[in-house]
Amino acid sequence: MPSQNLISDCTELAARIEAATPSRLRDILLCIDLQIALADDAITLNFDSSKVAQHLYPNLNVSERNANVKISIAMTLAKRGQELRLVFASNEPVQTKRIDAKLIGLIAKAEAAYLTLSSSESVPSNQRPHLARLARLKFLAPDIITAILEGRQPAMLSSRKVLRATGIPHCWKAQRVFFGFE
Repeated sequence: MPSQNLISDCTELAARIEAATPSRLRDILLCIDLQIALADDAITLNFDSSKVAQHLYPNLNVSERNANVKISIAMTLAKRGQELRLVFASNEPVQTKRIDAKLIGLIAKAEAAYLTLSSSESVPSNQRPHLARLARLKFLAPDIITAILEGRQPAMLSSRKVLRATGIPHCWKAQRVFFGFE
């Protein structure tokens, strides 16, 4: 008979899945008949809930077989550099941290370029366009800079995209929209 605290049993199963070796994880997923379907706009998980119950409570006589559960999660595929990423649609932004050293380096180079251009030193004419392109990034909204430093930038934002962006708005709110923060 199942325990009174189904949530703690499911939490324990989740912990076992998280700590499982790849071969054990494969066995668990095969046991519950997990099927994953990837479409252009969603990822869909199908599994047999009676097999999950059987996995949680091996001595339980499960009367309902093939109690299929279908979970569909909206997402898109986004190319970021040479990588292809799943970007999940959500009402609230996903707060996974991905520190991007190239983006952080770009922010540091922007500050240095601004200082170089605003100093009284003469800058060779062949370097001016590149320094100017870098220096404009010094004026990004402070929350965009903070998000990049903390690794909370949108999945599709790369240093290449930022550097090649033309027509970056001066308004901080418009910048957030432009770079995908809103």
